[in-house]
Amino acid sequence: MRKLLIAAGDKVLQSALTDQLRRTYNIILCADGGTAAELIRSERPDSLILELMLPVKDGFCVLEETADVRPSTVLCICDFSNDYIAQTAQELGVGFMFRKPCHPRVIASRLEHLMNHAPSSSLSDGQSKAAQLLLEFRFNPKNDGFRFLKIGIPLYAQDPQQRICKELYVSIASICGAGSWNQVERSIRSAIDGAWRIRADAWQEYFPDCAAPPTGKRFISRLAQILMDS
Repeated sequence: MRKLLIAAGDKVLQSALTDQLRRTYNIILCADGGTAAELIRSERPDSLILELMLPVKDGFCVLEETADVRPSTVLCICDFSNDYIAQTAQELGVGFMFRKPCHPRVIASRLEHLMNHAPSSSLSDGQSKAAQLLLEFRFNPKNDGFRFLKIGIPLYAQDPQQRICKELYVSIASICGAGSWNQVERSIRSAIDGAWRIRADAWQEYFPDCAAPPTGKRFISRLAQILMDS
């Protein structure tokens, strides 16, 4: 059985993740960064779920100190996110970043995917490419729908078998701290409609048969394919 280290000071989160993953992984638990660094070296886990705001040493310090032995599959959980956190996480080899509140089932699904599939490009790189495409389609970068699509399109490109509403939108909601997947769906729908109204002719190269804005599912699928082909 594969070995998973869960380093989380949040006891409720730690317990929920353990309940979700114990049938699949041999789980090792700790609640501070100092112990996490020691366990990474001594236990050599196959994967790591790491809360960034840990006592003794924060998550980034743990990753820096164990760069030579840390597992290749690392998921991080944080209370908030910004460009600095995202960039630092990418540089330290984090495969996925969740923002609280995040559902343990979504984390388990993403962990399993990363363990079994080598992504074609980093999530950060995929988000940059998705953002460029969205701007070409005249999306407003200040809208929530733009932010959700920038994250969701490369996620779907990594795993096109997932259900867009019940899995992809749930993942986006967890990462972005949105209230529910329905909120994500509504924001994406609104963003698509708004960009279409601004300049529908900019869409013709990729949606030549559309006389009306494409659905969120079709739009995400098409742009994810563009990322995979690039």
